[in-house]
Amino acid sequence: MNNNINPKAQQALRELKDQLKNIAQVGKNPASILQSQMKELRPVLAGLSNQYPYPDQSWEINYHKYLYPAFKSLEIYWQEYYSRNICKVVGSEKTLCKRLQLEIGFINAFFERHSFHYKYYCLEATELDSLFFTKAFGSGGGIANDSVLLPVLPGEEGGVLHINWRALRKIHCL
Repeated sequence: MNNNINPKAQQALRELKDQLKNIAQVGKNPASILQSQMKELRPVLAGLSNQYPYPDQSWEINYHKYLYPAFKSLEIYWQEYYSRNICKVVGSEKTLCKRLQLEIGFINAFFERHSFHYKYYCLEATELDSLFFTKAFGSGGGIANDSVLLPVLPGEEGGVLHINWRALRKIHCL
């Protein structure tokens, strides 16, 4: 568990993870399980997104770097997990092996393409946090649209690399 997330949020995250696992164990149809999980998860994500604007820059960085990705990665993880079950490849073992190798190739290509940001994340660096994890930067208060690690706020377009890394790392370990 990440120490940069406050204890109340950590508890909520643990409870949500347990709830999503319980839904997965009770259901039989992957599509209905996923639908039930998303029904539980999406209101939580919407509640998190309602916290904008932030009291100060450190709170905004903590929100975008740790809190929101921890919850959003659950959504991506379960969607990817069940898409593997719903869209299973039918065929020989060789066909299945080729398909899985292709999937692993996509995951590896993602990490290679974004190696700078991924290494920054893995090193737990903080030097560029104000660039990567805030909307406003510099004295002019401009918008950091090129901040690719900034999660998408409702109704906005942008990158979600940080969140994808967390989810893809989980999938890669399966």
